[in-house]
Amino acid sequence: MIDPPEHTAVRHLLLDGFRAQDRQALHHGLEHQARDMLARLARLSSFDFVGELAEPLALRFVTAFLGVPAPDPAWFVPMSRAIVDGMDAGLWPEKHEPAVAARAELAQFTGGWLADPPENGLVAHVAQEAAGTDVQPDVLRNSLRVVLHAGYESVSRLLGNAAVAMLTTTGAAAAFRSAPRAAAVDELIRYDAPVQADARVCVTDTELAGVTVRAGDPVTLFLGAANHDPLRFAHPTELRLDRAPNPHLGFGRGAHACLGASMAIRLTGTVLGILAGEYPDARAVAEPEHRRNLTLRGLDRFEVSLRPRQTGRRN
Repeated sequence: MIDPPEHTAVRHLLLDGFRAQDRQALHHGLEHQARDMLARLARLSSFDFVGELAEPLALRFVTAFLGVPAPDPAWFVPMSRAIVDGMDAGLWPEKHEPAVAARAELAQFTGGWLADPPENGLVAHVAQEAAGTDVQPDVLRNSLRVVLHAGYESVSRLLGNAAVAMLTTTGAAAAFRSAPRAAAVDELIRYDAPVQADARVCVTDTELAGVTVRAGDPVTLFLGAANHDPLRFAHPTELRLDRAPNPHLGFGRGAHACLGASMAIRLTGTVLGILAGEYPDARAVAEPEHRRNLTLRGLDRFEVSLRPRQTGRRN
């Protein structure tokens, strides 16, 4: 909710902390966890890709990056969903108050990290370095809350959306195996991005496509529509895993671009690479169920099987 120059100080503090982490070791650890989770789930006749893989793996990812213990999912997941629901309170006003309460509760939880910081991770770095900056404590606490919440929601929803595209589009798994990994993940983000819209406030009178936007006017940016703009992308409704160039806006651009986008992209590529390469029989066994959200797009449930088609339902 702040812009440069105030935003620059906290952004640089977080970026410096991000660069200070051993991202290679973190990624290898998460790769082993993803492989172990898929091996366990492969023994079931079917499983919920969202609740049994995407969400727990995303929570492990973001808390490992932060260097803090993962909270109880039974407490965290409903609170995170309440915050996301509140992003659409302009259409559903009843979602506003629960979202405000959830944000306050999560901010109190993350504020405790700075009072008793861990020894490693992003939180440890910013707790140590913040005293030498102009970043206000309340801004830093809120920023850590955003990193936890946005990191979890972006990764879990990206994994779910990408799995649907992979397992319901004819030939997608085979194409993923042969396409450049980074290009394939970029296309999956463009095709069904977790962030569909964002809001900004105009800071100076501007004319856009013949319409005057006044300073102070709220502006909603439809990133999902931009990612399917036929003037920018050839055949935008088609999933082309070798698409290049691919200037999608799935993780934003500029000063407020997603801090951990590179790690989220790499984790998604790893999980889907394991899925496509080691489980060629993976398939959807039910239609994906989407959550009732507009700002963020993601799944409520997606039943998947990693076994050959003749196998029955869950044991």
